[in-house]
Amino acid sequence: MSILMLIRIPKEERMLHKEFGGAWEDYCTRTGRKVILFVY
Repeated sequence: MSILMLIRIPKEERMLHKEFGGAWEDYCTRTGRKVILFVY
């Protein structure tokens, strides 16, 4: 995994939360948001 991905992921998650609000939170709760299971 690239260091750029680790920088990009939080920015993208903030953008998605701003765009979709509660629906994004529900999605994250259902799917989990780990790129590497139990790590990030």
